[in-house]
Order: sequence, then C-alpha cells, then structure tokens
Amino acid sequence: MYPMKILATMAFLLLTACAVAVTPVCPQVVPYSIEEQNKAADELCKLAGLEPGCTEEQMSQRPQSTLGKFMKDYGVLRAQIRACHG
Repeated sequence: MYPMKILATMAFLLLTACAVAVTPVCPQVVPYSIEEQNKAADELCKLAGLEPGCTEEQMSQRPQSTLGKFMKDYGVLRAQIRACHG
C-alpha cells in the first residue's frame, strides 16, 4: 500500500510540473513625446559642446561622455522591453 502512495504522488508531481506555463513579465516603456525627445537630444548636443540640433554623425565624432554611454544603454533597454512586448 505504501509504494502505491509514493507512485501516485510521483505521478501527480510529474503531471503538474508539465502544466506550469511561464509567462515573461515585461515592464512598461514610458512614452516620450517628439518634443521631449528633441529637447533631450539638444541637451546631449550641448553637453558635447555642439549646437542644438546636431546630427548623430557629429555626436559620434566626439569622445563619448559617461552620460552619453548611459543614454545608449538606456536606449538598448527600451528596445529590449519593446521586444518583450512583441
């Protein structure tokens, strides 16, 4: 009788383990308006010693600041979160 309880428990555990579905938890991406994005880009230009409205090419010719590196990393994280949402 005892071995039957063990077998029944093992069968229950094996069957229920397969039924568990893993759903990724994706944080929300905070939306920024075009105006906010342009303002942030202008501020990064100023920090690099360039005129507001500078191009990405102009920025890439400057040594990267620590804040610039953080912003790039933040951009990668936002892209990963958007990919998580599908």
